[in-house]
Amino acid sequence: MISFRSVALFAMLFVAAIATVIINARPVPPVPKPNAVATWTPLNSYLIDVAGWYEITPNESAVFSPFDLSIEGLKSLPATVGSWRGEPYDMGPAIDQWFENPDLALSNFYRDDRGHQAWLSVFGSRGRKSYVLFE
Repeated sequence: MISFRSVALFAMLFVAAIATVIINARPVPPVPKPNAVATWTPLNSYLIDVAGWYEITPNESAVFSPFDLSIEGLKSLPATVGSWRGEPYDMGPAIDQWFENPDLALSNFYRDDRGHQAWLSVFGSRGRKSYVLFE
């Protein structure tokens, strides 16, 4: 006579065989395609504030920019940034005297389509010169 143990073993083998057939009958998933390489723009971090470098206000913030704001990078600052268009502003020869011939003296007026304006002025020196505002 067949023992209960033999029936249980046969049932387990039968279930395992059916599971194997079901697993192998599934379609093979396609080989995953490599993800497209994303174009990454390096960002430069800067601290900005509404006051000059000599004072920290509660409005100081860390910001990131795709633009290089070093002396060399600013020399090639684009005239158009999004909807803002810039025009150079001549500060005159007094700037060279006040700032002792800086390596960079840049001043631009930017305007957008809605009539907003922003004035950007940057003075930079690679040497030991430091700029102090007379207040």
